Amino acid sequence: MLFLKAERNLTKMPHGMSYYEYHSRCARPACHVVRNLLEAWFKKYPEEYQAKLKSDFSADDTNFQSAFWELYLHEYLLRLGYLLSIHPDLGEHTQKRPDFLARLDDGSELIVEAVTTSPRRESNLASKNRAATALRVVEEIDHPQFYVLLEENGTPCETPSGRKIAIGLRSWLNSFHPQTHL
Repeated sequence: MLFLKAERNLTKMPHGMSYYEYHSRCARPACHVVRNLLEAWFKKYPEEYQAKLKSDFSADDTNFQSAFWELYLHEYLLRLGYLLSIHPDLGEHTQKRPDFLARLDDGSELIVEAVTTSPRRESNLASKNRAATALRVVEEIDHPQFYVLLEENGTPCETPSGRKIAIGLRSWLNSFHPQTHL
């Protein structure tokens, strides 16, 4: 099984949550359709390679996207009628093992390496994680009379104090009076 057996209670993706966890926990009908489709594809992936692919799906968002692309290409090539070898040994001339060696009945072969691009660098990832921490705190603020609409503009250079954000935001929201400000 590709996705976690988890309580399906989310209707939106919280800031900082991985794609994998969100898709495992999403309660929306569209997520159910996507999970079922990917599970069906995953069942066709050779069993001896499933653990590695699942590990890539669950590692982080960049690996999730790469693993999805590899699974998608596997399904696509199968539907085109190719017989697939996963990470084949290409012989003595190289140590590299591409994702697939695809063969047709007529003997034609195709070597496929599933590659995705990601503009992220580790420093950018750390900055996004700091922003996600702050945004999660704001999302968790439950006020009986007001909602907070956020717009992201840049990323913090230091990890913000979730406690200070929560106290400041609650205090600010409590300073409003619905009859006056609506």
